[in-house]
Amino acid sequence: MSDLQDPIETEPLTRALAHPLRARLLFEYQRDGVSPSRLATRLGKPLNVISYHTNVLVELGCIELVSTASRRGAMEHFYRTVALPAFEDEAWDELPVARRRSLTNAVLGSAMDEARRAAWAGGFDGPRSHLSRLRIELDAVAEAEVAGLLRRVVDEVIASDAACRRRSSATSPYELVMLCFAERPSAP
Repeated sequence: MSDLQDPIETEPLTRALAHPLRARLLFEYQRDGVSPSRLATRLGKPLNVISYHTNVLVELGCIELVSTASRRGAMEHFYRTVALPAFEDEAWDELPVARRRSLTNAVLGSAMDEARRAAWAGGFDGPRSHLSRLRIELDAVAEAEVAGLLRRVVDEVIASDAACRRRSSATSPYELVMLCFAERPSAP
């Protein structure tokens, strides 16, 4: 996004992400100027459902109206995410474990669905696509180093995205998903 602000406050963000469709919409609204009607078509969901959850996101302060346009005698509203939908380490640590797991699974489910669709449609065919999976060993110092490195990568990607939007209108949509998690031998 071009004009990302500080992360959304923890409580509105947890409420936004508590419903899988709202989590998906919050992600979709990261594109500049998207309308509920276009998202309803893209996601194959009824417009009234998309509109309801869009209104919840507006009330929570997670998205904002950026423009309107007259379409076939009706007004089409275009929204975008107002801030990076992410938890800073301290805010994440303050959430109950059950909430963290629920939010993580909602985001992972959506990201994996998108990645699978992209893979079948050729989204990983390009020479600059990237997919890697590493098994690594980390102590407390290395955990902090890797977490800081990933945060810097996210910040640099956001800066590259903003520079690209200023520089060119000939862009292609990409999705970046990074994971770093502790292995657990037999999770339920």
